[in-house]
Amino acid sequence: MRTFYIKVLLFSALVTLSLVLLKFVGQRLARRESGVGPVLAKGMPFYGKAICLISIVIIVSSGFRINKMFQVGNSLRNQYNREISQFYEKYYVDPQKAQIVPPAGAKKGNLIVVYLESMETTFADEKRMSQNLIPHLSRIADENLSFSGFTQGYGQYPTQAALVSSMIGVPITYLMQIGRSIVVGGSLSEFAPDAFSIGQLLQKYGYQNLYVQGTSGRFSGTDVFLKSHGFDQFYDMSHLASRFEGDRAKETLEARVRARFYDEFTYDFFKEKISALPADKPFFAVMMTIDTHFGNATPNSQKLFPTETANTIHHASYMASQFLEWVKKQPFGRNTTVVFIGDHLMMKVGGRKNPGSRTFFKNVPLNSRFIFNVFVNARKKAPERVRHFTQVDIFPTLVESLGYEIKGSRLGLGTSLFSGEKTLLEELGEEELNRQLRKKNLLYDSLWEPVRH
Repeated sequence: MRTFYIKVLLFSALVTLSLVLLKFVGQRLARRESGVGPVLAKGMPFYGKAICLISIVIIVSSGFRINKMFQVGNSLRNQYNREISQFYEKYYVDPQKAQIVPPAGAKKGNLIVVYLESMETTFADEKRMSQNLIPHLSRIADENLSFSGFTQGYGQYPTQAALVSSMIGVPITYLMQIGRSIVVGGSLSEFAPDAFSIGQLLQKYGYQNLYVQGTSGRFSGTDVFLKSHGFDQFYDMSHLASRFEGDRAKETLEARVRARFYDEFTYDFFKEKISALPADKPFFAVMMTIDTHFGNATPNSQKLFPTETANTIHHASYMASQFLEWVKKQPFGRNTTVVFIGDHLMMKVGGRKNPGSRTFFKNVPLNSRFIFNVFVNARKKAPERVRHFTQVDIFPTLVESLGYEIKGSRLGLGTSLFSGEKTLLEELGEEELNRQLRKKNLLYDSLWEPVRH
């Protein structure tokens, strides 16, 4: 609560200060132009009016920026929305209490999940992209299991929200309710402490869990969340820097300046860590990419398209396919399910020289864009590939991709896509589902409550 009021106060103070300065500048300019000394001139010169107009534009744009960064609008709306819902009491399934039947056979399958930054199926649409930007991923999707209709759900993006909601089966709306942005989540000492995740679930079944990303794990509280939700091994940019500063010193120095490693380094590190895992236990390994967030060309990406963003997207597709080929050649390859999923739709990136999504999606309606996904070597068959779902549905779908059977097909708010059951998005529709998720719910709050302290 206190954080919420501080944000509103700072925002109000900024606007007030800007208006005072604007008035002061206008008065000074008017006095200088008119020569009347301390008396304010009735008219304001042209350049004074121009400065005023520019100042107003800056104030308004700053307000939008602050709102986007700190979720002031959402905080205000949620803070005064006192209606208590029974939505979670009706639909939420506690993963710790769910009836889950392990697959037959003594040997459990491994699971590798690669979250592909900003990867969406629109990139494969030749009508909108002029040509397929992700031919390698398209081929993998055609040859394996890929679901259509993967939608960006409320409270389930950007990256951290997508990661968390796909692992615990509920969106990150709590941080909005108490006035904290997802980015500010890095300051949390606990992250959804009472929500049971896929990491904890698989750990219970004897899995060793591994997570790797090429950026700082402190951003958005990623390290806090994963370390407290079943991941024995957590590696971020600091670990990659220690690994590569000897034989790839120049690239490591550049990565420190950039505050991120290129994905090719992260893939190499990820492969090393997977290979080092004991062979006598099944593993759950997760990696997060980053190149396509910024859309800037990477050193080894081919220059096939006019923009850096298009080349980066194409290279991301290529690297994913190369990683999959590596997995298939490993001793554990035949016993491993590999999943590639986008975290969210591509946001606006780039500038004049690198227009990125500003050009890509200029005439593409948001509701016709969908997140990429593909399941390779899944241990179950899906009755239907044409679905409507969000990140919360990924949790039970990943579990059943290993051959586990979930009684009722639901974990958290998510529904397994390997079942014939409707997802909440299919059952309620987007408008009604989002309306319910915005309401305050005591059961949902109980998953997060220690965040307040």
